[in-house]
Amino acid sequence: MNEVIEIKKSINEISTDTKILINYLEKEFVKEGRDFIPYSELSAAINRDVQQGARHLMDTAKKRVQAEHNLLLRPVFGEGIKKTTDLSGACDHTIKCIGRKARRTVKEVSNATIGKELCNDELIHVNSRLSHLGAIMVFTKPKAVKRIESEVRKRGTSQIPTADTLKLFEK
Repeated sequence: MNEVIEIKKSINEISTDTKILINYLEKEFVKEGRDFIPYSELSAAINRDVQQGARHLMDTAKKRVQAEHNLLLRPVFGEGIKKTTDLSGACDHTIKCIGRKARRTVKEVSNATIGKELCNDELIHVNSRLSHLGAIMVFTKPKAVKRIESEVRKRGTSQIPTADTLKLFEK
C-alpha cells in the first residue's frame, strides 16, 4: 500500500550539440562579426540537420547567444540565420504575423460555429476568445500602431504603460 511515486525533474543542462552551436554562433557573430550564417554550416558543425531533426538545438543556441550578447538574430527562410539591427522592423513583422493569425482564426472559428448548437458555457468561452482576438486585430492594424507611436513621441522615447496604451483606444 505504501507506494513511492517517483517525480521526474527536468534537467536544465544543455546538450553537447547545443553547446557546439552556441560556441559556433558566438565565434561567427560576436568574434568574427559576420552578419549571416547558412544552415548548412550550422548543420555541419554538429553533423545533424538544424532545419529538421535538430531545429530545437539551434533554437536553444540562438536564444542563449541573443540573451548573452544582446543580439537580434532572425531566420532567413530556407537559408540561415542573420544578425540584424532593424529592431523596429522585427517588431513590425511580429505585429503583422499576430494580426494575420488573429484574423484567420476569427474567420475559421466563426465559420465553424455556423449551424452548431453550443451549450451556454461553450458559447461564452468561444465568444470571449473571439472578442479577445478581435481586440488583438484592432491593436495590430497600422492605424493603431501609428496612434501608439504618436503617444510615445509625445512622452519622449520611453515605453508607455499598458493601461495608458489601452486608454488611447477608449471612445
